[in-house]
Amino acid sequence: MPQIFPMNWLLLYILIFFMLIFISFMIYFNYNSFPQSKMIVKNYKTWKW
Repeated sequence: MPQIFPMNWLLLYILIFFMLIFISFMIYFNYNSFPQSKMIVKNYKTWKW
């Protein structure tokens, strides 16, 4: 029974997945550490709606 994906592609997808998780955590912590970015997002939401 042949494999659908080679192991190299599987490892690459896992690496990309972890990098995306890491980047999202970095964005989340930066968003929490800077109050002015929160204000910008809040103002953007009020402007949009």
